[in-house]
Amino acid sequence: MKLVKADSLRDSLAYGYKDTVSSIKSIYLTLRSLLNRDVSPELLGGPIEIASQTFAAADDPWILILYLGMISVNLAVVNFLPIPVLDGGHMVFLIYEKLRGKPASETVRAAATWLGLIIIGVV
Repeated sequence: MKLVKADSLRDSLAYGYKDTVSSIKSIYLTLRSLLNRDVSPELLGGPIEIASQTFAAADDPWILILYLGMISVNLAVVNFLPIPVLDGGHMVFLIYEKLRGKPASETVRAAATWLGLIIIGVV
């Protein structure tokens, strides 16, 4: 890891943007590796691991800010996956409604929501 100091606000925003895009790509590649079973799900951590890593990062306020930013980007990416229970799933239904001119039936939306809950529960 290399720490780079920006010379201006513009450079700082550019570095932040570049790092965020890189993080998003990394998250999607990790999700793909999990689905392809190239990476074991045992390497993932839950809330306890997140808390543990947060306490470890708290020694340096700058590292803590970077870590919390990484957690925020992870949550945003996962939330926009096209799973019906998540916001990404709602976006899929809105796009469907725009293309078709009317919303999906209540039965389809309910079935998709249950399927999304099952997917989240299993994973």
